[in-house]
Amino acid sequence: MITRTTIIFILALALLATGLFQLIKIFTEFVWPNYLVFIHSVQQGYHTMLLDTVKRAQAEPFTASLTLMGLSFLYGIFHAAGPGHGKVVISTYLLATGDHLKRGVMLSFSSSIMQGITAISVVTGATWILNYSMRTTQLLIDDVELGSFILIAAAGCLIIALRLKSLISHFTQPRRSDADSLPQGNHKHCGHAHLPANALKEAQFSVSTFCSIVFSTGLRPCSGAVIVLLFANSLNLFTTGLLSVLAMSLGVALTTSGLAGLTVYARHLAEQLPFAKTENNQNVRLVSDILALSGGMIILLFGLSLVFANLGAPSHPFK
Repeated sequence: MITRTTIIFILALALLATGLFQLIKIFTEFVWPNYLVFIHSVQQGYHTMLLDTVKRAQAEPFTASLTLMGLSFLYGIFHAAGPGHGKVVISTYLLATGDHLKRGVMLSFSSSIMQGITAISVVTGATWILNYSMRTTQLLIDDVELGSFILIAAAGCLIIALRLKSLISHFTQPRRSDADSLPQGNHKHCGHAHLPANALKEAQFSVSTFCSIVFSTGLRPCSGAVIVLLFANSLNLFTTGLLSVLAMSLGVALTTSGLAGLTVYARHLAEQLPFAKTENNQNVRLVSDILALSGGMIILLFGLSLVFANLGAPSHPFK
């Protein structure tokens, strides 16, 4: 028999679901599009200011160079605040693996610095060594971008392979007691673990996965960095362009690190929920592997979607 309390509970859930649906609708139809327009307009304004400052650097080398580095730093912060494949991959990786905050910050900084190094290497190599024009260099960058998307899909495959291996060993190896599955010294006074232990996270950390995330997200150079380098090189201001790109990478790293911190914190809060706690350390590892496997699949599908979108884009008329 349905009681009055049950009816009130169901109505409360329906009201909550309706409210959440309306909030999501407002966010997707109004807040997010206006946010993207704002970020795009800010980035366009910074593009104009960056190019103007590069031109002034010939007449005022010291003052204009300092201004350009400051603008590049701010551009990096706003550029990273917009949508981007790197943030999606890093956030998915951190949510799926539950990695440490320190390692999430390292991942963000490494990817951002890698982006700057890629921009410097590609533009310098194309213009200095290969003597490419600005248009041909941009076409080369498009090819590098495709390689980045392929590596993202490959990173997803690597995560899937490692987690499948762990899951297979979980179901094929003999089951151990909770006390045996914990590191020495952790079960002297307690026979179980309520949350994934640091040692368990360390055991599941993969250097190859970490590096693949860094290279796949960092191989695609920032558009602002490419623009600054191309114009700086055309005006024989290589050092100014180099320092500006590094400042831009630092700005990107700070914003991405903040997002990484929020992602790790969100995962930590989820682990504090009552239904997320478990007294079986084997189950903790199993759930962690399943989450990481799901994250790997998301990264794989995301990478493949970027690859197909790139390949399906109209060919450049001068390519």
